Amino acid sequence: MRRLDLLRAWPALLLAGLILVPCQTKAGGTERFGEAPGYQSLGGLAVLDGGRIKPLDTSARLHLKEIYGRDQLKLESAAGSTETWTALAALVDWPLHPTAWDEREVVLIDMFDYRGFKQLLLAESVKETLRKAAQREGVSTETKSKLETLAQQDVVAEKDLAQVLDPKQITNPDDLAALKLWSYKLAEGRKWIAPADLEAAVVDVDGKSIAFLDWFGELSRRNQAARRSRTEPKFSPRERRVIELGERLVRYQAFRDHNEQSIPELDLALVPRPSSDTYLAYTGQVVQDLLSGHAAEPDSSGLEADVFNTLAMYLTDIKSVNRYMSDIRDGKQKPPGQDPDFDPGFRKWLRQTSGWVPLRLIKTAPIEDLEKAGFDRSLVESFRTAQSRFEEAATRSPGQLDRESAQALVAAARALGESSNPELYPTSEAMARETEFNRIAPFSWAPVAYGIALILFLLSLGIDAPPKSLLAGLGKAFYGLGWVSFLSGVGLEVVGFKYRIEISGWAPVTNMYETVIWVALGAALLGLVLEAINRRKYAITAASGVALLATVLAANVPLLDANIGQLQPVLRDNYWLTVHVLTIVSSYAAFALAMGLGLLGLGYYLSATYRRDVDFRRAILPTLIGIPVLALGIGLSFAESGAMWQWPSLDRGWPGYLAAMIGLFMTTGGLAAVFGELANRASIPTIVVGLVAAAAGGTASYFFYDRMPPSWWPQEAPYWFPTAFLGICGLGLAVLGLIGRGSRHVLARNLDSDDKVGTWHDEREPSMSGSPSLGMASKRKPTPARPSVSEILAKAAQPTPLDARGEAIQYTVARVKPLSNFLYRAMQVGVLLVAAGTILGGVWADVSWGRFWGWDPKEVWALITLLIYLVPLHGRFAGWVSTFGLVAASVFCFGSVLMAWYGVNFVLGVGLHSYGFTEGGGQGVVILTTLVVMSLVLGAGWRRRLGTPKPVVQPAVAPQIKRPTEQPVGAGR
Repeated sequence: MRRLDLLRAWPALLLAGLILVPCQTKAGGTERFGEAPGYQSLGGLAVLDGGRIKPLDTSARLHLKEIYGRDQLKLESAAGSTETWTALAALVDWPLHPTAWDEREVVLIDMFDYRGFKQLLLAESVKETLRKAAQREGVSTETKSKLETLAQQDVVAEKDLAQVLDPKQITNPDDLAALKLWSYKLAEGRKWIAPADLEAAVVDVDGKSIAFLDWFGELSRRNQAARRSRTEPKFSPRERRVIELGERLVRYQAFRDHNEQSIPELDLALVPRPSSDTYLAYTGQVVQDLLSGHAAEPDSSGLEADVFNTLAMYLTDIKSVNRYMSDIRDGKQKPPGQDPDFDPGFRKWLRQTSGWVPLRLIKTAPIEDLEKAGFDRSLVESFRTAQSRFEEAATRSPGQLDRESAQALVAAARALGESSNPELYPTSEAMARETEFNRIAPFSWAPVAYGIALILFLLSLGIDAPPKSLLAGLGKAFYGLGWVSFLSGVGLEVVGFKYRIEISGWAPVTNMYETVIWVALGAALLGLVLEAINRRKYAITAASGVALLATVLAANVPLLDANIGQLQPVLRDNYWLTVHVLTIVSSYAAFALAMGLGLLGLGYYLSATYRRDVDFRRAILPTLIGIPVLALGIGLSFAESGAMWQWPSLDRGWPGYLAAMIGLFMTTGGLAAVFGELANRASIPTIVVGLVAAAAGGTASYFFYDRMPPSWWPQEAPYWFPTAFLGICGLGLAVLGLIGRGSRHVLARNLDSDDKVGTWHDEREPSMSGSPSLGMASKRKPTPARPSVSEILAKAAQPTPLDARGEAIQYTVARVKPLSNFLYRAMQVGVLLVAAGTILGGVWADVSWGRFWGWDPKEVWALITLLIYLVPLHGRFAGWVSTFGLVAASVFCFGSVLMAWYGVNFVLGVGLHSYGFTEGGGQGVVILTTLVVMSLVLGAGWRRRLGTPKPVVQPAVAPQIKRPTEQPVGAGR
């Protein structure tokens, strides 16, 4: 095989390198709990949670994610063993073995900034252990001094304890074991805390020591008082973190203690409320007992309180509870069960809308009272028997539940629920459908399929070989396998949407999560259509990248909640959800595909061969200017905030923010130009370096994901972000080398050919065509005699031969031209959809709110998006926008989509279209990513300008006109 063929074999090396990236697994066995068949049966138990009837499996996943931050527990012991618990198994075992679980770290402190807060929470407990160890007999004077010094610190870190964890210094085994345990709890990556440690935590607040639970209780009361007065509670960032952590602890305690505090939203509601005459009569009896003074408050069993609170909830939109009770006392109204005007509406509400009866009441309330409330006595007794046997089986075998006891409990609950409300209680098939959806998790597997497809398409795109060669066959194989993987990703998303539509009953665009995964599917389908029309690999490659990015974000960003929740009342119209929201979100998919094609086009421009090679010193110039500007912006921001690694608010620190954004834009743009030149001149080394960086960054990110950074690291920044950024940059560098190798190969091949007319073109001379982009070579010759018409036509029919660089430029033009056509079509589809969606939204607004247009932020940004995309489309149609301008516009214009899609909901957080979204959403990460992506336009344009010299315009020679000889005045007269 020739050396050139060996160089062409890099696609296989790329695929092998990406497949063989090490996936480290930690030593030590992993014991799994919750995978027994019994949990699959138990997961189908119907519960009412968050306003929606769902299987217990879904409810358990949501509650565990609120407490632990993930929907599966992974517990590591100090000995190195690992346990994994499914959400359902964990929630079942918490009340059965509360002491053991209280000592396990299951309450999330914070996903990122946890280190300092955990040290603060555990400080007093750790220092108490140090003081006890220092007071032991036999401890040396030096060790005692070390222990006392540590006990006097404000907080104690793992590195501090490492100084004394020596059996020669601490001879008492109990003290040594206790300190080792504290060191383990303070180790890197321990972003969770044990409930027992949190319940015993004592912290310093304004110079006073206060128990964490007392602090949390005080803040909760302030929060509730502010809500009652309808004012915005004012808390410091530290106090907000205390509230969040305390709420996680309370949620855990509720499941551990069977919700003894009777918090309604944390009740496990298993049985629908009866709507029979018996229940209405019992409600009326409770009301009369309260009015007659027989009961100053509902009984201790909780059933009367539950019944009265249910009545109060129904009265919310009718009249106040006090007025209702006064009317009954004064005889103006009869109690429930005796009022023919009140009872029908109350009965209908009980049957269709009211909450369910919680498990704790079914288990603990006197069975006589339950019978009076309309429950079947024999079914209640059967349920209690099944519940008792279930708890015995789960206690005997933690995490290993048998199928028989689980099925008996589910059957007893179903019988009791259907007897109370057969119309509302869901079918077994509906519950099984949702548990199956949770189990197969199609949206979690779609990124894998799209990622493999993207790699295969890039490999196929990068192969440049003769049609019948082995490498050409390999490229076709990659292309075919990419299609299989791509269609698998599309199929997984279609299956996932089918499940979500059947589960929720609504069009699949009811929350931010669904819009993101719909954009992935929409971009994939549009790319598939464009690729099927003209198989040039560009549309399908860009569609794979967009779909991969969207599905990865949906699966990993906490902001995007995958929960199928209760739909906002204003959105409960499937017709308008489909014709308006689905249309608007589909336009986002088309614009996202256009952006993906634009990024691919920028890759070609960054790595293309131009009229001359670019000097690295000139290419890096934007970076040299941008770095001081970036440093100035960071310095201004820190000076304004008054603290290191703390950014000021936008209204005070906008000069620093603006300078930092400009500096970052210029810095990354210059680096992109340098990397593009490297990819063009040395494609193979660039690919190798990129693959090494991608593998190193990915592997390091895996190791750093759960690790605690050193003390100097800013706690607000995840430790693995730099390594992940390295991996992404490495992959991008490999792709640049992949794309740039083709044009450079054409240049080298034509320079070595003997049959070419043109040779290396002198950039100082103008081309015959006058176009530096085409670069036709010619030597300036004396002006020939005027040709005839036949000679002009004959010469026009013969193409002018190109030199080597002209051929290389034409290679890039031949690839960017069809790519820009696909991009143009995608933008046209997006403009059509966003225009139709905006008009349809106005019609829906007229139906719902009584006005077609109200200048709501969402409406305004939809209009802005439409107008912004119309500019490059009309400019391209009129010939005002070049191909590069269209490619650049596809990237820049997507910023308006981000604002309309993300910014209105999570940055502004106002308007009729915010639908409960709040401020937040990681604006810093979004802005940073957007600037880096847009800086690629600067890099490509800068390198293109440097590599394409302006043509030398020869001055025109004015013809000499003979003028008549001037004669003296009066001559010839």
